[in-house]
Amino acid sequence: MLVPKKNAKSFGAVHVDNYLGFIGFCKSAKSSEIEEVDVYLDNKKFKTIKANEKIDKIIKLYDLEDDELSSCFSFDLDLKYFDKTHTLKFKCKDEELTNSPIKTINKKHENFKKFKKFYNENK
Repeated sequence: MLVPKKNAKSFGAVHVDNYLGFIGFCKSAKSSEIEEVDVYLDNKKFKTIKANEKIDKIIKLYDLEDDELSSCFSFDLDLKYFDKTHTLKFKCKDEELTNSPIKTINKKHENFKKFKKFYNENK
């Protein structure tokens, strides 16, 4: 279980899920409100997603408690963005989540086809 930093407004973590998708959780440090996570692609705000899912892999990985079970999120980067390596940052209330930033792989990566096949089969 991650513990928020002193004076943090929110806390959480992001996890690479097979290099083409990303999962994580984000929680308010002071309330049970659903948080929004801003995703940045190469330092430009790209998308905002809600942390309102229940993802068993994240719940187990980060030992989330009952009141945090629906504070997970998933993010899939469209395949067109694997043309080159990018930097993804995940932030909540301007605070970067644990394990962020993340470098993406590109289509030239030796395992890209394997990851893509696995990713498509599990969607």
